[in-house]
Amino acid sequence: MWLTCPGCSARLEVPVLDVPLEQAVISCDCGVAGRLRFEQVRSRMDSAVAKLTARLRQDLESNRLKLPALPDVVLKVERMARDENAGAPEIAAVVERDPVLATKLLKLANSVLYRGRVEARTVQQAIARLGMANLRDYVLAILSRELYVVADPALGRFIERLWEHAITVAVASRELATRMRTG
Repeated sequence: MWLTCPGCSARLEVPVLDVPLEQAVISCDCGVAGRLRFEQVRSRMDSAVAKLTARLRQDLESNRLKLPALPDVVLKVERMARDENAGAPEIAAVVERDPVLATKLLKLANSVLYRGRVEARTVQQAIARLGMANLRDYVLAILSRELYVVADPALGRFIERLWEHAITVAVASRELATRMRTG
């Protein structure tokens, strides 16, 4: 983020801070401006957010913006995983209709994080190994990934790295939280 000094028009980089914006200050070397308060940045950010929100609303209302929809299997698995009467065989039958999802769940169930003594060879075994709570999250993560496909190769690589990082952090966070509760 950048600020422009009102005294000399120098462009000043705003550092990442450990204090609330209301308490933060940044100084310019020109001496004329003295200390610049972050309220200027906050008001600019608020203005930019308001403009973006208004533009998105207009685009949605005029049908210029099309939001992607999650595949039906996500909703079906979500509903079934919450249903006490639905078991792994019924959910596996739904998951198996989506070969990409089935393959990725098997791969996950056999990953270092979940691998058991015996390899999971069926979707039903993978579901049993992952557990219902994890299954909902993983199905959503796996299938929502398809929503982030872009035409620009450079942006695609960036999104891919960002996605992998987000998933890694999510899995590690869940594992840490589980161990902290039981440990």
